[in-house]
Amino acid sequence: MKIPVVAAAFIAEEYAVEQVVIWTLDASGEQQVVTFGNTADAKVLAARAGNRVKRAAGWPRELCEAKPDAVAVARAFLNEGAGTGEAVEKLARLLENYAARST
Repeated sequence: MKIPVVAAAFIAEEYAVEQVVIWTLDASGEQQVVTFGNTADAKVLAARAGNRVKRAAGWPRELCEAKPDAVAVARAFLNEGAGTGEAVEKLARLLENYAARST
């Protein structure tokens, strides 16, 4: 059974933590990594931690490059030229930092 992201979100709320990374291994040997962050920065950090867990567990490289949906949405937002001002600048810095540290 796959663990849903909402379970990680529940753990974060219940225990007042910003990030949750869950690694599971079932009886058949199937693995799963679920990540959750309660802010944009926490989502990025949780995804990065999840990728490290996957690498440590021997997953194929292409499966160790997950990015949170928020990053994809933010990139689309910037590519469309939507928004202006300080929020866009902060978002651009966040994406640059994530890209620089994601390897």
